[in-house]
Amino acid sequence: MTNDSLLKTIVLVMDNRGLINLILDELDTEQLKKGILVIPESLINHKLKSKILEMIPTIRSYNVSFSGDSIMIDGTVNLPKIVSAVNLKYMLKIQELDFGGSIHKVTFTYMEDTHCENTMAQMALSAFKMKSTLAARGAGLLKKYKNHIYVTDTMAAVDLDGFGIKDKIPDELNLSYISATDGKLRLKFWLT
Repeated sequence: MTNDSLLKTIVLVMDNRGLINLILDELDTEQLKKGILVIPESLINHKLKSKILEMIPTIRSYNVSFSGDSIMIDGTVNLPKIVSAVNLKYMLKIQELDFGGSIHKVTFTYMEDTHCENTMAQMALSAFKMKSTLAARGAGLLKKYKNHIYVTDTMAAVDLDGFGIKDKIPDELNLSYISATDGKLRLKFWLT
């Protein structure tokens, strides 16, 4: 590890020590010794929930589950153009996680189901989604990140470096996707 990478790591830990403590409490030490990062649903759905809701204020509620090599997301969001809350269900399948060196990108396929309880809001949502999925339309509205997010009606590619991650983590850290089953997301990690 270079001095620059060590400094990035120390700054990352110091800036996020409270969050890191929450995460460390949930990690499986035996799996970490084998180079496997196991992220349980409880970490995302309970321990980190307030942080996630604070970061993305349009989300009212959510639940994430890992099953059948899929990431299932069930949530409710407030959308500015829709007067009622929108209920969302997504099933994501990771196709590629390219995370290491100067590249930090994830590609996944997805299926989407959306609906509103309010009939008028459902009509507005249907009109909004007429040409593509809500995810694809929503990504198109994120002008600030247009060069970092590519979404079609069935797949998405996200360049995480567009969200400032590259400057915060050491280039030597590598991750690869293993599975999303039995309530746990598993990633292989190593340093180069």
